[in-house]
Amino acid sequence: SASASARGQNSYQKVTEKIVNFFIGLINWIAHKKVITPVSLEFKGGKAYEASSSTLNLTGTVKAGMAGDLKLTLQKQNGQVVTTSGSSKLAGYQTTTWNYYDYLNNRLTGIQKEIDHQNTVSSNLNASGLNADKIAQLKSEKQQVQYELNQLKDKNHTVSLITLNDLLVQGGNVSLNASTINKKSATLRAENAKGISVNNTTDAFLKVNNVTVKQGGGKIFVNGHLTPGGASVMPLVSIKNTYTPSSSTIAPPDLFLNGTIYNPTGKVDISNSSGSIHQNGYINAGTVTLAAPGGGFFQNYQPGFHNPGNTLPVTNSAGIVAGGAVFISAQYLNVNGLIQSGHDHL
Repeated sequence: SASASARGQNSYQKVTEKIVNFFIGLINWIAHKKVITPVSLEFKGGKAYEASSSTLNLTGTVKAGMAGDLKLTLQKQNGQVVTTSGSSKLAGYQTTTWNYYDYLNNRLTGIQKEIDHQNTVSSNLNASGLNADKIAQLKSEKQQVQYELNQLKDKNHTVSLITLNDLLVQGGNVSLNASTINKKSATLRAENAKGISVNNTTDAFLKVNNVTVKQGGGKIFVNGHLTPGGASVMPLVSIKNTYTPSSSTIAPPDLFLNGTIYNPTGKVDISNSSGSIHQNGYINAGTVTLAAPGGGFFQNYQPGFHNPGNTLPVTNSAGIVAGGAVFISAQYLNVNGLIQSGHDHL
């Protein structure tokens, strides 16, 4: 809980506005499962009132930052996917069944249509080599999908699928401004954006959408001066499939990266112990490590443009952009998009 008395019209207005903005953001989250207006300041209970001089009295806890460290561990109990204790309530997901044979077959049809389209474009322009790179990438992806399809003997090959909601963490700062500040009985917490951790221990396939780490936070200012402490951290995005089948006849679960993973100054570590990793989206991070020791890494071709750097991409182009190193290890490697180490602008 927190209570604050703000003596002076301006200080009181600032406290009131931040309390109102917090509840607006909370309502938007509950109603829409997304943050419309991220806020930094959270008051749990308490009150604020105005007096005649510029004095700020704080008691209780003032916390800035939203889900600075988001964790989600998935396991199965009695055949149902559940979360373990310690998992964040903000990390939502859905479970369904998925005909994986139909999915691969439809992808194969779509790739062939795109190949035919690119050939038609080249023919109409009388320039056979115009789209040669795109066609080569598409043919490579077609071979990959055909290989996976051939491994499935049952056309009704249905698997369990976990689809994650968009995940977001954001740090926050606390700023106090008044002639006199009484905070001896108050706890001030400015959360760093520490990162996002997802661990799927089940035999279900995992589909990941947008994962965003917004930078900043961890600082407390008093009348514009930074107080000691609050060391910054390097945020980490960790996404893992750790299930290992007990028999070679059981298909290992694959991991699909379908959205944008955005952690431009931190690390992104993605691994699948026994299955493959399929990248259909975009990764922007300081360092990227992808490991599929028991399967393959497949970066699927998607037409479009990319905008690498410290801003979100403007299209759905598949790619990896890292300010530092990119590490990829897998039994099979099929790359059909951008892999960039180091930013191409200042």
